[in-house]
Formats: sequence, structure tokens, C-alpha cells
Amino acid sequence: MNQKELIANFKEKAELSWLCFQDLRVKNFKGSVSALQAEDFWQNYDLLDFEDDKSSGFSASLLQHKTSLELIMAIRGSKFESSDIDLAKLFSIKNLDDLASGQFLKKDFAADYEIATGRICQAHYESLIHFYLKNKPRITGALSVCGSSLGGALAQMLCLSFDESEFKSLYTFNAPGVTSLVPPYTEIIKLEENFDIQAFMSSYTPYFQFKDKTQIFQNIQEELEKLKEQKYFSYVAISAFDKKPFCVKLEEGLALAYMRLIENYHFFTQNKKAKISLNHQIFHLESTENLYNTKGQKLQTIESSIFEAIISRLNIKLGFNHINKACEPLKLYSINIGKKAHSIIPFAKTLYLFSYLKENELDTIEKLNIAMILANKFELERNNYEDMKSYKNDKNKDKISLKSPMKVILEDIMQQVMHNANLKKDFESVYKKEIGDVKNFVKEENFIDILLCLERAKIFLKPSFV
Repeated sequence: MNQKELIANFKEKAELSWLCFQDLRVKNFKGSVSALQAEDFWQNYDLLDFEDDKSSGFSASLLQHKTSLELIMAIRGSKFESSDIDLAKLFSIKNLDDLASGQFLKKDFAADYEIATGRICQAHYESLIHFYLKNKPRITGALSVCGSSLGGALAQMLCLSFDESEFKSLYTFNAPGVTSLVPPYTEIIKLEENFDIQAFMSSYTPYFQFKDKTQIFQNIQEELEKLKEQKYFSYVAISAFDKKPFCVKLEEGLALAYMRLIENYHFFTQNKKAKISLNHQIFHLESTENLYNTKGQKLQTIESSIFEAIISRLNIKLGFNHINKACEPLKLYSINIGKKAHSIIPFAKTLYLFSYLKENELDTIEKLNIAMILANKFELERNNYEDMKSYKNDKNKDKISLKSPMKVILEDIMQQVMHNANLKKDFESVYKKEIGDVKNFVKEENFIDILLCLERAKIFLKPSFV
């Protein structure tokens, strides 16, 4: 895959990771998605299935590209609602253990909390596995998976739960890595009529160390014997942690997924790398804000959000623990979106711009990131600042609103278009047909509309300052 194809794939998967926040069963999108963007989306994709689990909070879409026929699962990231914090439970907490359990949190709040505290988000994970298994019969060939933040974490969990031959590629955006997250169960067994529970328990050597191994093993053995007496002969999940050891019945598909997830977790803890390659088609993208002075000297790099900084310091490294090179085939890319943001929306908009610019010499991620830096530099200079530090130190900075690098680039391109009679005519013809009157239109909310109209008018320019 060359760099142009890579950029196009990044844009496609970022847009899907954004649009899966919508209810894709409804053709007209809400919020910041324009009618033209929605039209462009439906021209390119068919929706095969949509899941919005009101109980767990998990949501995902299974899509197929109409031309390439690529099958893609886009998993929604965190969507917070105030009702997902149980205030009654929160205010009734009397000790730190109850607070640390996070039991007052629901849905995506609960999932993010579990990940932040080093655990697999069980409710979301099981909803994800059920959604995948339900659609597995219609998935012919390998599946591509993508998601941002929590959605990217779940995408990794999916790939770690099945044979890698079932997946074509994995794209995550600002997502925490999951290989070091502890599964809710320590063992999955198949309980059969002739299963010797005593022999199993005497030879059972879990990967975890226990304070009171004898009592824990006794509890587990008693629960297994009860299931056998009930003539339950199928898969059983064992949770042999220090607190509240138990056994639980599992359906076969979910049990096999957990079995592989647990195996991968133990492989990672022993080898510090993940057992997954996907033929090197694993891509993790992080948003960054790189600040340079007018001499091109780097001042600092700001992480995409406080949340992400906290996650990385909890040893849940981003993208399969890439900082420790836990997964060698992983390709890590930093995308300069020009501001601090964890959201997928500015990420997707930036990659829309990158996909457009790649057609005119700016055909690598490095060149495109530099274009964003030069746009920032250009904006600072025309406002008489040497660098961002001098802007931040200016007591009158509140009176000056610096434009984002993306807006600087688009305004520059549109100035070139409007100063060329032929290009202006071609662009206005498309814009009026698709959007309406051309006036004062370079705004944050219609960046994608402008880029789509430029592409439809076959106008490909690069900023004059690059």
C-alpha cells in the first residue's frame, strides 16, 4: 500500500469511526454531519447491520463499500449521558473499595472506567462478540475493523478474540491499547459428563497468585460440582480472583472468544507482545498539536488530551502498547490536527483535508503534517507573533482569534480559486448545485462540504505557503 492509498484509507476509516455515532438506520444524519456528506456516504456504502445495545451502551455498524466490496465494522466510541452516573449509588458510597469498584457508573462511563483501571470492559465486550457472531455468516472474506477511543479499544479486543485470518485490517484513533487489560475470567473449560473435577482442580495452575488459594479452589470446585449435578454439560467460565471466586455458564461462541482473549492476555504478560499480525495491517493514529516557531524549531508536543495522558501513565499504552513495541507489525502515525482534541470529529476533518491535498504533491503523512505546521506558522506571522509562546504571553491575545491550520489552508486554496476565473466558475457551478450561494463560506461547520465540492469540480490545489 503506497502513501496515497494509506491516506485515503485513514480518511475512510476515520469518517466511519465518526459517522457510527449516528443511527445509520436513519438516512438523514444529525448534528455536525452535513446533507452533502451524508449523501456522499450513502453513495459509497451499504449498511448491513446496526447495533445499539441500550443495556450495555455498546454500538457498532457493519458496512460494505459498494465499489471495493470491503466489509467494515465501525465501533462507536464513548457517548456520555448524565443519566449514566447513578447519583443515588454514588452518594451512598461509604468506603474507598466501593468507590473504586465504579458500580455507580453505567454504559460508556463504566466501560471507560474499567479500561482506565486495567480491566476488560465486560458488558461492552460481550455485546461486541454477540454482534460479530450474529453477522459472521454474512461476512465473506476478511473483515476490516475501526473505531476511535473506546471504539478503537473494542476493535482491538475483537481482533484478539478470533483467528487473525478473519480480519483484513485494524484502524484505531486515539485509542488505549488493550493487551495488558485483565479479562474477567481466569479460565474457560468445557464441562462434560466424564469431566473429573477433582483431577482438574489438583492440577489447575492459574496464572494469578492468590492469598488464600485453598479457599478459592474449594469454592470453585463446589460450584463446578453443582453444575455437574444439574447435568449442565457445556462451557464454564472460572473467575478465580481473590475476591468472590465463582463459575458462570457461557454459550459456546462467547466462551471460545474469551478463551482466545485470555490466551492472548497470558501470552502478552509473558512475552510483552501481542499474538496478532493481520499481515501488518494494524494502524494506530494519534492526534497531536505540534508547535513550532518561525525558524521551524520545535517548541513542544502536546498530547491529544488529558484523558489520553492519564491512560498512557496507567501503563495502558496506546495501540497494542506500542510504546513498548508490544506488537511489531503495528504502524503508529501522529496526525497534526492543529489543536488539542481527543474527539474523532476534528481528526476526521483533518484526514478529509489530507486526502484532498494528497492529489497535489503533498502525498505523504510527513508532508501533510508539515503543511499544518506551516499553516500555523503563517497564521502566527501575519498576526505579528514569532511563535505560539509569544502569542500565549501576549496580554491582549483575547482580542485576537487565531485561525486553525485547517481553516488557514482552506482559505488560502479558496483565494486561489476565486482569483482564477475558470476555477471560480467551475467551483461555483458545483457549490451552487450542491449547497447554495457562495458567500463567506469557509467556516468550521462546512469544511467537508468545501472539500467535496473542490473534488467534484476536479480542482486540486495546495496552499501557496507550502
